[in-house]
Amino acid sequence: MPGVASVLDHLEDLRIEYCVAGNAPISQITQSLKKAGLYEHFEGKVFSAFDTNSWKPEPDLVRYSAMMMGFKLEDCLYVDDTPKGIEAGVRAGVRSIQLVNEHSTLYSRKVASIRYLTELKSLINVESLRLYG
Repeated sequence: MPGVASVLDHLEDLRIEYCVAGNAPISQITQSLKKAGLYEHFEGKVFSAFDTNSWKPEPDLVRYSAMMMGFKLEDCLYVDDTPKGIEAGVRAGVRSIQLVNEHSTLYSRKVASIRYLTELKSLINVESLRLYG
């Protein structure tokens, strides 16, 4: 995914925690992260629907991930590229952003969307000011 390393570096520079929450088994998510050269960023921060026995669009995985990371839902920002994933975030009560491309089905016009992952950098700066400023 273009821009992911830049976004992760930005999050780390700002000391903002992040994780992965996926419907696949942990082993599959981990394998994908290793293949992409990103696993070292996410080690110990990978959560699976198999942990909750509840799959997106149910909100349980999003809630579980926030809890395991030590955050309140209202302090989280959730990014997903699927309508089911965005529905999970919305139903969990987390600010959600849909990553879209030319083939995406938008979850709702009420949910923010971005086309490039790097757009998160400016959104995160704005959100940080709102939370702490």
